[in-house]
Amino acid sequence: MQQQTNNKPKTLNLLQLFRGLAAIAVALFHVDQLTNEKFNAVYFFDIFKFGWSGVDYFLVLSGFIIIYTQHRNLLQRSFTRFKSFLLKRFVRIYPIYWLATLGILLFLLLIPGFKNNTPLTLSSTIQSFLLFPQQQAPILNVGWTLILILFFYLIFSLNYILPRRLYLFIIAIVLLGSTSQFISAFAISPAEYPRLGLIFNSLNLEFLFGCIAAYLVLNYSLHYRRTIFFLGLGSLLLFSYLQTYGVINEVNIINLFGIDFTINRTIFSGIPCFFLVMGAASIDIKNGVEIPKIFTYLGDASYSIYLIHSPVISALVQLSLKLKFNEAINNYFILGSLIAIISIGFSCIFYNLIEKPLTKYLRKQLVPRKTSPS
Repeated sequence: MQQQTNNKPKTLNLLQLFRGLAAIAVALFHVDQLTNEKFNAVYFFDIFKFGWSGVDYFLVLSGFIIIYTQHRNLLQRSFTRFKSFLLKRFVRIYPIYWLATLGILLFLLLIPGFKNNTPLTLSSTIQSFLLFPQQQAPILNVGWTLILILFFYLIFSLNYILPRRLYLFIIAIVLLGSTSQFISAFAISPAEYPRLGLIFNSLNLEFLFGCIAAYLVLNYSLHYRRTIFFLGLGSLLLFSYLQTYGVINEVNIINLFGIDFTINRTIFSGIPCFFLVMGAASIDIKNGVEIPKIFTYLGDASYSIYLIHSPVISALVQLSLKLKFNEAINNYFILGSLIAIISIGFSCIFYNLIEKPLTKYLRKQLVPRKTSPS
């Protein structure tokens, strides 16, 4: 992630660092989850139960990056920019997602005993590949977040082709709908109403948080950038600790003036991620921070880690049960850590051999060269 300043790219190292850590946190969350479910054991005191908050970081970061990289073009209505923007997002998300989903699909169909709990149909399979909202979960379980991200990209892209008033009206509907999810009486279940659940998902607000963070970073010199950064990091760790040990849940209900309000992850994970992203970006731009290359690499490989880790972890857990590795090792911290390391390592191999060269090739073939700086 780079900022163009006087024709010299400035790398946003802290954002890159936390992008890699967020992907690893999600992987460790799934290790913890499957250790509880399949082994009936605890992995490392359950401290990685908070790892799902890595998803919130990705959503906030997605909003930040789009405004940060596109802010000079926001007021330029052009079908060419609309098409180019969506094409770049298509190349970034779909091909790698398709390969990962195809691998899981073949795995489920060809290897007995490793079947999904939900039966596969032609319709659900097609919708999974298209990342279209449906009642059934995608074949690749993390696909639900990609559906949200694609929806955000689509809404943002309309900025390039719609009249300003109509575009702002659409934004207002989405934001009001997303905010309505905090009132229990108006909450819509994405499982029951997947299309409406997408439009009125409270997590859409986390994209807004990222957009606001980018606007503030681009337009103001934030004097308390380190305070903002540590406020975000500290509050995220605090809320994660409280969630891990059951003090708060992903959804809590409080009653004010006779109305039930929902306090969910958008509040106690999304807002800290907003401060974390804004503070980290401000520090990067103002002072610059050097980080070990391994963290830069993990940030680059974060998409592959995010997509690949879950099926690899699931397969390794099933293999451990069938071959009774869990009984032979008899230490779930060692077993869980081995599973996490192997899954992340496999994801990095996938990044090196498939994602990186394939994305580079497709960009070269499909994405037109820039005719003006952006």
